[in-house]
Amino acid sequence: MLKFFILIFIALTQIQAFVYETYPLYRDSHFMQMGGANVGLGGYGTAVFSNPAGLSKMRVEDGAEVKLINLSISTNSDAIELIQDGLDVKDIDDKNEQTLATIDLINKHLGENNHFEVSNFSYIAKKLKNKNVNFSIGALTSLNLDFVAHRGFATNGVIDVQGIIVGGIVAGMSYVYTNKIAFGGGVKYLKYGSMQENFTIGKLLEHKDDLDTYLQDEALKDGYSLVFDLGTMYKLKNGIQVGFSALNLGGIGKKDHITYIPETYNLGLGYIKKYKKKFLKELRAGIDYVDLTNEYNRDDKMENLRGGLELLIWNNTLTTFSTSVGFYKGEYTAGFSARLTVVEISFTTYAEEVGHYLGQQTDRRYLVNVTIGW
Repeated sequence: MLKFFILIFIALTQIQAFVYETYPLYRDSHFMQMGGANVGLGGYGTAVFSNPAGLSKMRVEDGAEVKLINLSISTNSDAIELIQDGLDVKDIDDKNEQTLATIDLINKHLGENNHFEVSNFSYIAKKLKNKNVNFSIGALTSLNLDFVAHRGFATNGVIDVQGIIVGGIVAGMSYVYTNKIAFGGGVKYLKYGSMQENFTIGKLLEHKDDLDTYLQDEALKDGYSLVFDLGTMYKLKNGIQVGFSALNLGGIGKKDHITYIPETYNLGLGYIKKYKKKFLKELRAGIDYVDLTNEYNRDDKMENLRGGLELLIWNNTLTTFSTSVGFYKGEYTAGFSARLTVVEISFTTYAEEVGHYLGQQTDRRYLVNVTIGW
């Protein structure tokens, strides 16, 4: 089967496309609905990924926040269409017609970026009553994968594959120093594996019998990283608060690899207002400017600006419903979250930039998150 696809690729001519993406360590669905803004907001156990001082904003009345399962699956429109077309081809019984349909499928999807992401962050977080200490600890597993098919003999080969897989322990703690200021710190011990591989026809032919071994021993770059986080939040007035965080100090992965996650310094402004209306309980709004020192070497600073707002429509013992909008890297984000007892389902749409500059190649993504916990 591999030889068959190689021959098809050889018969085709060249098209230019690139895989170029910077991966976050973790995407929280609530934050992504708001454009990823949370440095100045906090309030959830997942604040350890944006500002550990944000743990100080957890509600005392909620007790412990426990997520036994916190599973997210994300893909893009190109990958969804590719899977649908692939299933149609698979259903064709005649082998000759199936071969022609396979060639048409490859031609149709050449140059498209196909993205898949799966992550789970199971954790427990708690704001201790009558104390100023708040903590969160959990286990993270995350996989990001992108691939683009090309044509012919060019230097970009027949397929570009880029991805990163990360797993480990993430913990954070905050301390409320006064009623206006809080400090936070965190630690992450992670095992990672990353890949950025260009497969030419010659490389595929050379490793057609040991492709799995080649991917594991040669293409995959793995290792361990121990990184630390610091943060602070300052409460102004009328529900406005400002936050600052220094994340992943020391960096995750190898600096010479595109999937390297550098340390970043981030600034955020948040606003929270509570209501006692029947169908409006809380409004949360935030705006962040991340990577103040431009560790990602982005040319367009709009990529560092994130913002959005969330409306908590209702919240009671049995059900919760919220909806959000925002902007992320110059594109809109939107979504909703609905809870029934211990099960919550969230849907989020956002866009990533997979070109070398903002607007070159925008990739619309769709994220579904399912949590079981309280």
